[in-house]
Amino acid sequence: PEVIGWTPDVGHIINGGMDPLAKMKEYESLINLVHYKDWAGPDTFALMGEGKVDFVEITRWLVEIGFDGWIICEDEAPKAVDHPDEVTLHDGQWIKNDLLPALH
Repeated sequence: PEVIGWTPDVGHIINGGMDPLAKMKEYESLINLVHYKDWAGPDTFALMGEGKVDFVEITRWLVEIGFDGWIICEDEAPKAVDHPDEVTLHDGQWIKNDLLPALH
């Protein structure tokens, strides 16, 4: 832990059949950055906020433990390939309108 950290990718964790928050709690001391990505089902990612990852619960926990690192959002939904600008705007609006207000 003195020389290496862990950057959990919540979308890949859930795709691997694990609970992202449970894994993050298990390895909390190693977390150096968090990678947000939503998941729709086996090997399929969703637009942020439209999948099965509970970002509000994860983010509340990060606030609770005083996490002061970066959270990076990546959208691998199929729509992101053909319409990356539209998806980027969608994700920004989702963060602003849905995720941030839920934290208060």
